[in-house]
Amino acid sequence: METYVVKIDNPGPLPTADCSYWLRRTAWTGSVERADRFATIEAAQAALDRAKPFTKPKLFRKAAIVAAD
Repeated sequence: METYVVKIDNPGPLPTADCSYWLRRTAWTGSVERADRFATIEAAQAALDRAKPFTKPKLFRKAAIVAAD
């Protein structure tokens, strides 16, 4: 059964800095192991909608629902 996670790619100030953050409840974590897993894309979208008030708009637009590895 495939699961999904919500991811934000936020490039840092340096060109070599690649920062990915994963949704954990209404906060973002730097570790995919700590991220919440969702059974459906709809459940992931609902969680992302709950996190919207706590996420900067510029970063929120970069959020994507991806299949968990």
